[in-house]
Amino acid sequence: MDYKDIMKRYQLNQVSDEEKMFIEKEIEKYEAMEEYFSEKLEDELDIPENTRDEKGNSQETIKLKRSVDHRLRKVILKSVLIAMGVWISIFYILSPVVDAFFYNPQKVSVGELDHDVSFDLAAVTELNMPGMSPSTAFVDRKGFGVYHLTYSYLDQFRGDFYDVSHVIRRGKIASSRKDLVLRIDPFENLRYYNNQKDILNELNENAMADVDELNPVTYGSFSISFEEDLTLEELARLEDKYEDIQFQWAAVRTGEKDEELIEKLGMSLMGNRLMGSLAGDEKIGEKYPAFSLMNWMVRSKVDVTDPVNIAEGYKQHYFSLLEYVIDRGDNLEILEQREKKTILYKDALEHAKNEGIRVYGLLVYSEMKHIREFMEKENLRLFDLNDAQAYKRY
Repeated sequence: MDYKDIMKRYQLNQVSDEEKMFIEKEIEKYEAMEEYFSEKLEDELDIPENTRDEKGNSQETIKLKRSVDHRLRKVILKSVLIAMGVWISIFYILSPVVDAFFYNPQKVSVGELDHDVSFDLAAVTELNMPGMSPSTAFVDRKGFGVYHLTYSYLDQFRGDFYDVSHVIRRGKIASSRKDLVLRIDPFENLRYYNNQKDILNELNENAMADVDELNPVTYGSFSISFEEDLTLEELARLEDKYEDIQFQWAAVRTGEKDEELIEKLGMSLMGNRLMGSLAGDEKIGEKYPAFSLMNWMVRSKVDVTDPVNIAEGYKQHYFSLLEYVIDRGDNLEILEQREKKTILYKDALEHAKNEGIRVYGLLVYSEMKHIREFMEKENLRLFDLNDAQAYKRY
């Protein structure tokens, strides 16, 4: 933001109420200064009246003109310096002070490779949005606690991108633009019909019919839940058993089994091969060792073919994600536009530490010819076809 730009927008009536108030106060200030310096100039010059009437005294006229020009330049210079001082103090001193009191997505503190907001989005998305991954966030600072935030989500199954933009004004999202597809929940049927066995049976029958009708090489996205929750080691062995199925995301139990599945939290799995630029950030790993699952596996130097080691990696990864979002607290509630979400994260972490991590559902990608065996052999509660495309992308 520069002064010419804000004045131009003021003339076109394209400024916010705060910017308009600031500009009009500055104009009033400069008018007062101009009146003051004009009066002072006349007093200092003290031009005698007979000088004005003497036409022949050209030398005196020249001297007088030089004196006037000299003093006028001093007045103009003073005005410019005062204006510059006011401008610098407002936008380089006052504005950063205001910024410090509110969420600053441009801040770099949790990692080294990017703004904090990129790590915030990565953690929130992985915990809450199966099948989606966010891009690096771009932040345009507008001053006085106002930021323009833009990023996109990648649908890992389709390969489509969905753009998102927010205007964050002093700790709150003042306006937002995003694609409605981001509201789709692949576990919606399970959440709404968890205790309605007849509806779940009908959904399973429909999914089975779809699989039978589609071409064997048709590639599908499936939401699956089990009659009995899986331990992390059981999950790792299940992945090893079905090599042709891509296990993307696991839904983790956050309360007692008979509770309604109002909320869902989870984490990405080894089968999710998409690694963002943040995965190589070493600084965040100092406090949250398994924020990146792959980095934890590499640093631990474990045998990644052993289900026991994979299970331990999943455990540490889930803990790191929850510890991160809990520590970030109010900052993430701004992005999620939901108050007290931190309480859910704290309860989930406490439950996982006390009762162990149990997986009740999975998001998997597979060709129809491979998923059929899975449906027949495993003890499933819900099997739901989310999406399908003609063939698997490589």
